[in-house]
Amino acid sequence: MKKFTLFTLMMVISIFTSTTQAAYRVNPFVVCEATGDQQRPDIDGDIVVWQDSDTDIYWKQIDSPNGPNVIDSGGSQTYPAISGNKVVWRDDRGTSPNNQRDIYSFDLLSQTLLTEPNMPFEDGILQQDPDVSGNLTVYRHDGSNKTIYIYDSDPNTNQVVSAASTDQYEPAIDGTIVVWMENVGPPQVFVRDVSTTDLALRISPTSNWQRNPAISGRVIVWDEDSGDGTYNIYGYDLDDPETGTFSICTAAGDQKYPAISGNIVAWQNAVDDNIWAIDLDDMAEGCFVVSDGTGDNQLPAVFADTLSDKKTIVWQRHYDGYWDIWATELRDPSTVTVIDPNGGEWFLAGSGVVDVNWTTTGPVDEVLIEFSSDGKVTWTDVNTVENTGNTGSYPWPIADVNSADCWIRVTNTADGEATDTSNAAFEIYQIPDSITVTYPNGGEQFLAGSEVVDVNWTYVGDFDAVKIEFSDSNGANWEEVIASTPNTGSYLWDSNEVTDSNQCLIHISDAANSSTWDKSDSRFTFFQCDTALTADLTGDCFVGIADFAEFAYQWLLCGNPHNDDWCFE
Repeated sequence: MKKFTLFTLMMVISIFTSTTQAAYRVNPFVVCEATGDQQRPDIDGDIVVWQDSDTDIYWKQIDSPNGPNVIDSGGSQTYPAISGNKVVWRDDRGTSPNNQRDIYSFDLLSQTLLTEPNMPFEDGILQQDPDVSGNLTVYRHDGSNKTIYIYDSDPNTNQVVSAASTDQYEPAIDGTIVVWMENVGPPQVFVRDVSTTDLALRISPTSNWQRNPAISGRVIVWDEDSGDGTYNIYGYDLDDPETGTFSICTAAGDQKYPAISGNIVAWQNAVDDNIWAIDLDDMAEGCFVVSDGTGDNQLPAVFADTLSDKKTIVWQRHYDGYWDIWATELRDPSTVTVIDPNGGEWFLAGSGVVDVNWTTTGPVDEVLIEFSSDGKVTWTDVNTVENTGNTGSYPWPIADVNSADCWIRVTNTADGEATDTSNAAFEIYQIPDSITVTYPNGGEQFLAGSEVVDVNWTYVGDFDAVKIEFSDSNGANWEEVIASTPNTGSYLWDSNEVTDSNQCLIHISDAANSSTWDKSDSRFTFFQCDTALTADLTGDCFVGIADFAEFAYQWLLCGNPHNDDWCFE
């Protein structure tokens, strides 16, 4: 294709006999799936052009939902090529014996058919197989011989690329460098830089057939008969003549119709009917399959831009009786690595927020964070509202679960392939609901019939009310003090009805869940005051100074409320 990109070729000759895991992610998609056949695509930037079975040229911005758009100049239009905003094609019109086959061109910006002064037109000679790079168009001119010509739209000049008398075919151009196939015995690949006066150069002389040359920058690719009737893909770097011809793919069966842009070479594998590709900057990764393994995939075209790092391959695919245009972007691989929590941590359920931390490499704009509490059997979104931008950290409210088999997973949302989970399980634990009786908790002594006991307890958990019970038989039997009282940790119990017992216990439980409970650690006592203690004037079952004070206060008082003198008669 026609891309003004340069790269340094690896100084290694590698032979690949099978595909390997590629350094790119591919995701084939349909560019055009219209009725009829869509064939012979070409691409530059984000614009794809192709021919339709109605013999018109169509174009579409590859990532736009609109289109495709038709270029209809009235003739039979085939073999399109594109560079920038300029589209060229072979145009057949007229009827025998005055058939015309000329090269037409179209400006996508102005949406107008271009006038190309000095371009052969309606001269009775066939012009075909165009290719374009900037303002330069190359094509095959079928005069007395089939000859490669180049037309410069600025300043509208037309000249022969090579004055050789042998037939020349299949021209391609990038910048000012033209390549073609020439019949010099077996067909061979030739090259010439038209910005110089240098003569055409035969790239790699051999007795084998060479066909379908393509060029990008200073690197030329072609398919070549390996001597056994099968074709493989070879390349040559004009800046490295010492290395000379190098193998790109010599897999079993025919490898044909290579295309190149920047460091990406794609071709048609006639064995599995797939489009294959390779990165010349990373040949150790080997060839990789671009198409999805269905249908018959042919005639790839490539766009690779070193500035934007955008790499796109388009091709024609035959399936269900029609040819359609397909494409894929080659995306750099991305990785995600979970840092925290990464295994072995302990967290209290629902106790707050913990940071989920991760690192990434490659293009990762957004991630999805998920959590599993059942050993990675099921996953739930952590960021449920929207996916998280790739900040490397996310404040996660700790889940309210109880599990020792918890995991975090972070995934690149762009493709779902770059993902990582915690290296090992971490634990989220719950402290169970509990009640602890603190008073009376054993050993206390209460005077029966006269005490209001402040029953106290502590608790863990979220429950609203408690039930309080009392036993005077060391737990053999229980009496309800109150069925439900607010879980405040304290309750004033009027114990007047309790009689004498040293086998007393208090039992407190969750009013809604009796399995959460506690009772006094040991027995406490309610006792009746000894009736022989008649000097206890204050009723506290103790004769003390208060009783003397009460005695002194009542000294010489008469208990007859009707006659104070009665006591002294």
